[in-house]
Amino acid sequence: MASSFTGRYRYKDIANAAEQSGSCRVVVEDQNLQVLPDKGSPIALDLGDIDEYIPGDYELTLRVYDGSLLVLSHFAKTYQNLTHDLLAAYRDRTIQCLLLEDLEEAVRIEGNAQLDSPEFQFSCRSEIRLYGSNLAILPERATGMQWRLADIDSIAFDEADHALHVRSCDDRLILGKLAKRTGEFEKFLKSSMSNVSEKSARVIQRILPFLSPGQFQRLAAILMEGRAANIREMEAIHPKIGQALAEQTVSVKLQPYFEALRQRSIEPGLYSGFKLIREEPEADDVVAGTVEISEAGTPLEESQPAETDAPSVIHWYFFPICGDRGELRNLVAWEVVSSGGRATYFFRLVPKDQEGLLQNPDQAPSVLKASIRRLNRALVLLNFRREPIYLKDESLEMQPQYRRYAIACRKMPVLRQLRNSFLGRALHTSIQDWEEQVQKILANA
Repeated sequence: MASSFTGRYRYKDIANAAEQSGSCRVVVEDQNLQVLPDKGSPIALDLGDIDEYIPGDYELTLRVYDGSLLVLSHFAKTYQNLTHDLLAAYRDRTIQCLLLEDLEEAVRIEGNAQLDSPEFQFSCRSEIRLYGSNLAILPERATGMQWRLADIDSIAFDEADHALHVRSCDDRLILGKLAKRTGEFEKFLKSSMSNVSEKSARVIQRILPFLSPGQFQRLAAILMEGRAANIREMEAIHPKIGQALAEQTVSVKLQPYFEALRQRSIEPGLYSGFKLIREEPEADDVVAGTVEISEAGTPLEESQPAETDAPSVIHWYFFPICGDRGELRNLVAWEVVSSGGRATYFFRLVPKDQEGLLQNPDQAPSVLKASIRRLNRALVLLNFRREPIYLKDESLEMQPQYRRYAIACRKMPVLRQLRNSFLGRALHTSIQDWEEQVQKILANA
């Protein structure tokens, strides 16, 4: 339902240094904002293109991703309604652009969020939304962000500032000014993380039932839901883990592709991971005009374990590719080994100007590990949607159904890095056709 308000506007277009102002009508509808001047051409934008929402004393400033500014004022008594409706719509659109709209929301709370990250920093009033597997922060004066609960390393309550300190790798998030709901939110957050951990443990136990309690605990510390772990590191816990993972997670249909990739890879560098998945209506990686059909004559779906209480899971591998002399190339293959996998994706490990790091025996292992984690994080944030990886920039920007992916790439640097690293994909039409596609990708890498 659209909301309409009458007031004044000022708009500064950075691209041509033009500035406009005057009386107008503002319309907020779904994911869009329209400014309809009494004189002059209308202005329209996707709410996801707003990077900063800055409320003032009866004046609202919107900073757009391209640097332009839109200031709304003189709305008199309707100003509060305008800011309320616009902020709510802006936050909902941000959730869509953070690729979280299909998740069930558990808790929503207002407070202050401070992020210290190598990528960016902010500290301002924010809305915090907790989902079953993700945490979203929607700040007023900064770009929205999300973390997967499985990526959170620690949570601590600091009595000095009466705030929650949350850490994930090199990032620190401080959630304060939650008032009496601080304890409630901490309880919900820890409970949600525990639920993810419980489901993950069930997956590991089903695949690797031979582990002792001590071995299981050590493995669970590195093979976390959504995080790929090195096969050699896991085999140091139990030598049969690599074999069991291959036997239990690789579908019969994808076995030829799996073996071909393993023969091309640096064996100590293999990584394997799993993720509890949420079903989505879109179907990526299907060859145009065709539908994959099983031997029974029905559309091929993601196969699931026979147990009715088993969670839906997707399994994948990373295969670092080696050269003719066994050296590590700046190339890694990503393969979904569950039956739903329909293509092999190839990425650069590091930018071309950093390839020398991979040839340094002292640096290569840590560089490979960091690169795999970065790629893995981006793929998981996408919930393994493939279209944001391989579609051209023009398609993401210009086609309405993909517009949120373009915005997601702007808001999440790790997704931009993923697209920049992408080298090509080889479809699983047949092993012969796949081999030809792989050879072309390797030759051009």
